[in-house]
Amino acid sequence: ASRASGKAPKAKKPSKKEEMIEKNKREQEEKDVRSDLEKLENAVKSCRSKAQLGAAIMATKCATPLGRLRQLLMVLDAELKEGNEAAALDALWAVEASPLYCQALEQEDDL
Repeated sequence: ASRASGKAPKAKKPSKKEEMIEKNKREQEEKDVRSDLEKLENAVKSCRSKAQLGAAIMATKCATPLGRLRQLLMVLDAELKEGNEAAALDALWAVEASPLYCQALEQEDDL
């Protein structure tokens, strides 16, 4: 009887070039996320009016899905603190529609 028939094929080890490409891609993604988070924090610091905080945060351009989700959560928090229920609900619905949020919920269900 053949022993190889029950084994899955061995995964090919990535080449040095492929490893470098993946490493550079990860580093760029991390850099983009850090940039988004920094932009959001700067928007909060530069906003003089608490009532305009949600709008100031939303005006920030985020390049990553994680930055966008963080932005929505920050808007939700700011609008709840201001008592602006309509804007808070809009932010909540946007959070729930976020692909990254949906992916996190699916992963939680798998646990």
